[in-house]
Amino acid sequence: MSFAADRELVEGLEVVAEDALFGVAAAGEDDEDVLMGLGKRRAQIYEEVLRGSHREPITNYRQWMTELTAALAPVCPPAWMPMAELVDSGVTVEGGARGVRALFTSKPSEKKVEHVRRVGTLAVRTLVAVLSADGPLDPDEEDHRAALVASLGLPEEDERALLEEPAHPADKFEIYGNLDAKLAKEIVYGAWIAAFGDGLDPREERVVMTVGTKLSVPPEDIETARTEAKKAIDDQRDVGAAVVDAIRYVLVDEPEHAVSLGKVAARLFLPRRHRIEPLSALHQRSTITLANRYHLSRAGQSAVLAASWLAALHTDPSVARRVSILLRHEDVAKDLKADSSGALVREKLDRIVESQLQVAAIAAGS
Repeated sequence: MSFAADRELVEGLEVVAEDALFGVAAAGEDDEDVLMGLGKRRAQIYEEVLRGSHREPITNYRQWMTELTAALAPVCPPAWMPMAELVDSGVTVEGGARGVRALFTSKPSEKKVEHVRRVGTLAVRTLVAVLSADGPLDPDEEDHRAALVASLGLPEEDERALLEEPAHPADKFEIYGNLDAKLAKEIVYGAWIAAFGDGLDPREERVVMTVGTKLSVPPEDIETARTEAKKAIDDQRDVGAAVVDAIRYVLVDEPEHAVSLGKVAARLFLPRRHRIEPLSALHQRSTITLANRYHLSRAGQSAVLAASWLAALHTDPSVARRVSILLRHEDVAKDLKADSSGALVREKLDRIVESQLQVAAIAAGS
């Protein structure tokens, strides 16, 4: 058996670490089931990288992001993606067949595909109507559309049509067939997430209210969804800012690496309206000091510690350098008042990353 060369192993480590970073952002914490589930669905990619094949670079953000969004759809749709709850309710064919039928085929039934096509199309049209209410879609908004479309897992021709379709006025929406009340509420919630992501505009608000009414969602449920969506966006602000600061601090001796991974982390963890200050500090490469400015939940703490440790692993540190990085990572844990969590997060991620890389190396060498 011949194993991959060091160069391919380093590339494999980078891919596994990048995927895990995406998984942490998707789950909002270092959920082992999510990271292992994503790793299993990406195992073929890891194996191909270790055989020297091309991999989608993280710098090609949209393509990289949509590949991972599709892979995570049946595991844990990204928390930052509008309509994530809808996908989590089963509006995707990425998972293939389920139940007894899965014993005979992995292909989803035509009934399932048609359901995802009908509900997914409505969700995408709602998203586009909200995002375009204040003007044509910009690249960041197109990323949101691309993420949702990729999550649906529809045939290529359907994907292309949804990505190219112009905005539809919300009051002209046609609702085909009966829509489950739970799914209708999730579409409204996803619309609010999209609207609050870059700051609520009155025109976006009108679109959400119009869609909610057309979907027969009770006014009190529309308001509840608004409140919950605003809180979700606000909660992401501190976690995302802390993630970017932690990456800068842990990789203080690798400024180029800190900038490249910090930019991606900002897009994954921070709502658009809250990115300006963290990205400005990142690009200016200003001195980073820890000052107990973040007061996060346990999940938020684990997300920050996991993201910053994955950024460190991405650099393939030597044993000696790893000690310096580890001490800085411990500083981050203490600053977050999560002293004992640093070691636990490192142990978990080391084990997950190494096991996925090892399995890929064995498969590539067989």
